[in-house]
Amino acid sequence: MITTRALDTRDYNEDDDDDVLDPDYNSIDTEEEDDINSPSTSTVRVRKGGRKKPVVPHELSVEDEENEPPSKRGRVELVWKKEDVQLPPLPEYVHPMPDLVREPFEYFSIFFTEDTISHIVYQTNLYARQKNLCSNFVLDDKEFMVFIGLVIFMGVTSLPSIVDYWKRMTRIPQVADIMSKNRFKQIRATLHFNDNHQCEGSQDRF
Repeated sequence: MITTRALDTRDYNEDDDDDVLDPDYNSIDTEEEDDINSPSTSTVRVRKGGRKKPVVPHELSVEDEENEPPSKRGRVELVWKKEDVQLPPLPEYVHPMPDLVREPFEYFSIFFTEDTISHIVYQTNLYARQKNLCSNFVLDDKEFMVFIGLVIFMGVTSLPSIVDYWKRMTRIPQVADIMSKNRFKQIRATLHFNDNHQCEGSQDRF
């Protein structure tokens, strides 16, 4: 039986080993470490043939240190603290006064021109005839402008449902006194912007 033990490297001499192999020796390559911090001992490795070679204690290289898990590396402790943030001053905005301030309806007319309104009214009446929605349905430019005004007002004074503007408990006179509920819903269902017969295959309902 072959055992390994710590040897004093000062007494070790390679010439003392014989060259005769032990016939009962099995190929063994084991290591046993004693106190590597002791200056008088080192790890001994038993090699084939019974020769013993001293092994220098293992030291971590720079590459080994980089491969160490983060848990073993030095940790940097972060300390958070509250501090007022000083924002840079904003430059004063100077808006030049316009030469002319128009009425709200005048700005509205820039987007809804007379030609645009006439086109929508014509396409709405055409759609009502094509679908036979109502034989006596006729919409003119003036009534369409009233309808658009009610839609804008509903956007400012919002209720959960359209019919709430005509209900007794939630009635809004600015809407209910201008147009009836049925007429408003009829225009809303018929409103159109294009001729569907000229847009075959299109899924656009308007």
